[in-house]
Amino acid sequence: MILCAQVLEAGYAAGTYIVATTNTKHLTLFVNAAEWDTITP
Repeated sequence: MILCAQVLEAGYAAGTYIVATTNTKHLTLFVNAAEWDTITP
C-alpha cells in the first residue's frame, strides 16, 4: 500500500507506469500493476 501511495502522490498519469509486484489482485485496485516476471522492457 505504501508503494501505491508513492506512485499516486508522484502524479504519474495512468498508463505511464506499471508497479512490479507479486500481489496484483490487491494492488490493481489502486494502480496499474503486473507480476514482476511478466513485464518486458
